[in-house]
Amino acid sequence: MTQCQKVEEKLSGYLDGELTQQESQQVRLHIESCESCQQLHTELLSLQKDIKAIHSDGGEEAALEKVMNDLGAKQTQQWGWMLVIIASALMVIYSFYGFIIDNDMTSFEKIMFSLLGIGGVLLFISVVRQRIIASKTDKYKDINL
Repeated sequence: MTQCQKVEEKLSGYLDGELTQQESQQVRLHIESCESCQQLHTELLSLQKDIKAIHSDGGEEAALEKVMNDLGAKQTQQWGWMLVIIASALMVIYSFYGFIIDNDMTSFEKIMFSLLGIGGVLLFISVVRQRIIASKTDKYKDINL
């Protein structure tokens, strides 16, 4: 492996400041003496600056944040969730009513299916409760990356 190949492998780490002092010094000395590696270093440095400029612009993130926090969008989302919850509750009640009046099932089968259903509902409630508690106590929820 040539010295240029070794430097090319470490060049990204050099630009990001991830190399040890000794490795960084070796790369820097080679770049100063090798024109092709110096050109590659310049291109990568320019690319790194362009990427930082695009990322620091934040225009798309600000627009997305504006859309997500729009009052109309929040109200629509709340109404949508309420309708889904109401419809789900009505479907469960209707299914339970049909289950109770069904004469084709024995009492034992009804008890078994009821226990299974109650267990599922209890598990669902426990998960929802944990998620609500976690969202209220999450100390990192206001951090935007």
